[in-house]
Amino acid sequence: MSDGTVHPADGESAKTVLRSALTRADARVDGIMPVLRHLVAAEPDPALNDEAITRVRSMIGDLSAQLIGNGESDQLSVRLSSELVKDAALLAHIHSLALEWQIAESLNARLGVDPVVSPLLQSLISSADMAVQSAAITFLAAQARWRQTQSRMKLPLRELPVDALHSVLQTLRTLSYEYADLWQRADQMETLLRSEYDEGATRLGAASHLLASILHGGWPVLDVIETGATLFLSAASTLSWQRRENVVLAAHDGQFTRLALALRAAGAEPLKINEQLAALYPDAPLPANLRDLSQADAGAILGGYSLENGQ
Repeated sequence: MSDGTVHPADGESAKTVLRSALTRADARVDGIMPVLRHLVAAEPDPALNDEAITRVRSMIGDLSAQLIGNGESDQLSVRLSSELVKDAALLAHIHSLALEWQIAESLNARLGVDPVVSPLLQSLISSADMAVQSAAITFLAAQARWRQTQSRMKLPLRELPVDALHSVLQTLRTLSYEYADLWQRADQMETLLRSEYDEGATRLGAASHLLASILHGGWPVLDVIETGATLFLSAASTLSWQRRENVVLAAHDGQFTRLALALRAAGAEPLKINEQLAALYPDAPLPANLRDLSQADAGAILGGYSLENGQ
């Protein structure tokens, strides 16, 4: 799917054209979550058995099994899964993980980009800066664990962002009002997870920590081939002040305008942006007018923070 190349009419400014294209892309994004929620909650259908949907359904089911315990009934697990699917933010996060897996697999198959140890990560692990080296090793371990769990379509509760973890615990607690046997389980899970959870120890937390230590060191964090999918997506999200889920969706779903604007807002030059889009979408047309757009203008169009003007 693609939002296509933008061709301005005579006299039409680059900003107007790009803003219009982004509005159309946003309309598509707004319609994705209701459809995704329906597909994940529905009975499996061969006609709808897209890999991403299968992955999301499996990860939701895995969260349910962890929350209620593997020894509980399938009926209760299905019921909890159906409640978790109603959480739009949780669903968007899990969907982005499924799409990130596909992006990484595609880059590996087409361009030989290792999903775990990218060229940049290899360099950082060998860095003379011990803080950078330590952060790189921590991220490497977290990324390797993620690849293992994703290969089985699993999602450990401790890998959820803090808001998502709070939400799933609240869902379990709410369901325990209907199933009295779940009350003690809800207490146990809340106590266990709240005492042991550390968002900084999650894979995305480790990625953020690593990026924070290298963002001003001249490293090619916005080069997907050098950086690898995970750090590239996190860097584009951080530097453009966009939700990571939105950046992942744009990087997977052919929303060239949004991804190009995010990269421009992050500080990438037009030629570098075209290289990234070509790496992700080798057969796709590239957005026009990037050369006429400043970093601040791109941030303003996205509605995000611009590092250029500090607003």
